[in-house]
Amino acid sequence: MEERRPRDGGEPVKRALPLVLLLAGGCVYYNGMYNANRLANRARKAERNGQTFAAQGFWAQAQVRADTVIARYPTSSWADDAQLIVGEAMMSRGDCAGAIPALEQATLSRDSPKVAEQAQVRLGACQVQVGNLAAADRAFVALMESSDTSVRNLARVQHARILRLDGAYQAALDALEGLTGPVAVSERTICYAALGEVTEARPLLDQALARNDTTLPWGVALAGIGRVDPGLASQYTTAVAAMPGLPGETRDDLLVADGLRLAPTDPDSALARLRAAAAAKPVTEASLRARLRISDQIIGQADTLAQLELARPDVAPLAEFGGPSAISAINYLRVLDRARGYLDSVPPGAPQGDLATFVLAESVRDVLPAPRIAAQLFAAVPALWPTSPYAPKALLALAAMREDEVESIVETLWSTYPDSPYVLLVAGEVTPAVLALEDSLLAYSTGGGAAGRTPAVRRAPAAGQRQQDDLK
Repeated sequence: MEERRPRDGGEPVKRALPLVLLLAGGCVYYNGMYNANRLANRARKAERNGQTFAAQGFWAQAQVRADTVIARYPTSSWADDAQLIVGEAMMSRGDCAGAIPALEQATLSRDSPKVAEQAQVRLGACQVQVGNLAAADRAFVALMESSDTSVRNLARVQHARILRLDGAYQAALDALEGLTGPVAVSERTICYAALGEVTEARPLLDQALARNDTTLPWGVALAGIGRVDPGLASQYTTAVAAMPGLPGETRDDLLVADGLRLAPTDPDSALARLRAAAAAKPVTEASLRARLRISDQIIGQADTLAQLELARPDVAPLAEFGGPSAISAINYLRVLDRARGYLDSVPPGAPQGDLATFVLAESVRDVLPAPRIAAQLFAAVPALWPTSPYAPKALLALAAMREDEVESIVETLWSTYPDSPYVLLVAGEVTPAVLALEDSLLAYSTGGGAAGRTPAVRRAPAAGQRQQDDLK
């Protein structure tokens, strides 16, 4: 019997199906990944040429096409390539936190070891960016066995960098052994400087200056040199601060750091550094910190309450800016106002003067960098109001500030104030009297002395007179 053949040509159609499916699958690449890769390559080229805006546009288009491939063909052999492009695109926008999941997925690629390796490189960089140094180090250590020499060396340098960021400078130097190239040289420079190894660091620092390297973490390097030779660190600060292209914030940070290093041995030069940073135009966060440090120096050099006022011209304008320095300045002004009110209204021996003096002493101690003034105020309480119930508390505060006088202060406490609730408290006995005293002190400080206000203080009556309250 004659074999009947399908009229629609079924066998040829069946034979053609694999080819059709292959071509359809190929469209995933040619319609999706081809364009995604083409745009990603254009983005990378624009980045190399410094065309940041153009690169962002290319990356955005590449990500759209890569996302389409991932959504439509999540199990295809090109899905991992697409994840890598998505991760790179997000990195280009500074969104490392968002890039990490895509990069982690791309590192699992079985179809393309090269894609997995490149994703691992970028994953390590992103983990550094988000501050997860442990995860970053795991990524780079895994790449240190790569068959690609360039990848292997990059991983070693990045591993050394993470060790350096973690403060393990000698271990970082060991990891850099034998490596060359500008990044390795920069890392070696920072490590030698941070360790204070001046002989090894100086030629490298000089080379960095000669090539106008504004990317070097100069703050870390000069801090290390400064621990060994503050004068040399100051010389380098002058040179680095004058480098063209150095960001203003970085320059002012370096000037402030140098001023603080010089303060113990050369206060005049320190003040000059701080004033140079404070005068920065436009204003930077570091320049505001410099203004606050200038105020700190003036306050720290004060020998009397009246001399604290010398800092007001520097503190008052700083309070008008936002940020941490302005908050500190506002707190300084509150204490300066309290001190000024105290000088105007609390003569020696005045009733409640012990409370006013103690409250001011605590404010100065806790807010202002003026430990000498605070100690003087605490000492004034038992000296001017020896029968005050707060005299022992003031002596205890004084003992914490003057360690060399602890023994004599303790002797005074036990001999003069053995029954004081505060002395008993130190001995471990909490009494109702001490709770009442603390409540009174708190009520006084918050009710009359808050926000720079000085509470009304009864003045001592003239001889032969009695205050009206005493007549009641």
